[in-house]
Amino acid sequence: CVGYELLCNSSVSKAQRVIEKHGLSEWVDLRCENALDAKGLEDVAAVWINDAAWGRDSREKLFVKLAKRLQEEALVVSFSETKNLPERVLEALPVVETIEIPVSWRSAQKVNLHR
Repeated sequence: CVGYELLCNSSVSKAQRVIEKHGLSEWVDLRCENALDAKGLEDVAAVWINDAAWGRDSREKLFVKLAKRLQEEALVVSFSETKNLPERVLEALPVVETIEIPVSWRSAQKVNLHR
């Protein structure tokens, strides 16, 4: 599992301490990097994007990159509404299912599964 986060001091460093404390370093790699710069996507089975607060431009750039690099079977989970994505992106990574999951800010949040 590889995670990308821009908030290095408040999120990544604290999460890394928890991961190390509980012996999970072998399985979890948190990086203080922009997800738009992610490498090795060709080998990824699933991408979970907590993009509810992302701007349209960043979201579109990541989706375009994922559409080009991911294997056909890979699954992308996104919090963004499809109206926030251009048609060409939705053609490349169409929504195959929309589900509701509990999240910290509400009991039922819709997420889109793209493939």
